[in-house]
Amino acid sequence: MLKAKVWYFSLVFSVLLLFPVCLFGEEMIIEPGAGVYINEVIAGDTTAGGERADPNRVYVLRRGETGVYFVNFRCEANGFDIRVKAEDGAGRRPVIYSTTNTETGNYPGEQFRIEGAGGSVYLNDLIMVGYLESLEGEIDNIPSGLLRTQAPGFDLVIDNCILSNTRGQMIRTQAACRVVKITNSIFANMGDLGRSNFGAGKGIDLRDGSCDTLLMVNNTFVNFQDRIIRHRSSTAALNHLIFDHNTIVNGMSYHGTLALGWVGDDIQITNNLFI
Repeated sequence: MLKAKVWYFSLVFSVLLLFPVCLFGEEMIIEPGAGVYINEVIAGDTTAGGERADPNRVYVLRRGETGVYFVNFRCEANGFDIRVKAEDGAGRRPVIYSTTNTETGNYPGEQFRIEGAGGSVYLNDLIMVGYLESLEGEIDNIPSGLLRTQAPGFDLVIDNCILSNTRGQMIRTQAACRVVKITNSIFANMGDLGRSNFGAGKGIDLRDGSCDTLLMVNNTFVNFQDRIIRHRSSTAALNHLIFDHNTIVNGMSYHGTLALGWVGDDIQITNNLFI
């Protein structure tokens, strides 16, 4: 009976995780344009007293050819959640490029970063690119990653996105995470020997810490140097993993493909295509 209850709970928990991203709160449309940086809009969305104007805000980006956006510093979830999505309807998903901050001369380390406790990140229907290909010399700034976490206890949820052009890893967790859920997305062009080494060019780097649940379903990983998952020399467990219906193609897999390290009781690797 106990075993049946545990199985039932695991099944229900897995099904709940498969539901689409739930974005709620009042929407704010960010219009594209010269001098408009997503990070500045999010950081400035506060009251006169410095509090968040709406802690449940959903930032909406325009689709189509004009839906081109920039970050010149990371968007920080510091004690609050960040929710960004494409507007409803047809048309190409909005594109977010990392670009040099012309005032400081610095390049953003990531596009999104969980910096303080209590902050999660939810991204839906976006294209995120590590550097602006059309700007001469910008490839020299190819970033180490697009998303990074510094605080424990967060959720990172990505659905129907394209992440491209990094030299290190698309996602890196530096603290114990709760749920990392990646669905219906494409990870492309990971690694650059001009700025890094064969041990870079990864999908998600959990470092050696803990993660309660990592769910990766219906994704494509293409053109990568190293591992899709790195949890090397782990000092804490990856408790639950669902790696299902993913396509992995054209990867060097220099140190392997799925380096899971210390794992818990529930590891599911099913229905994947490795080429």
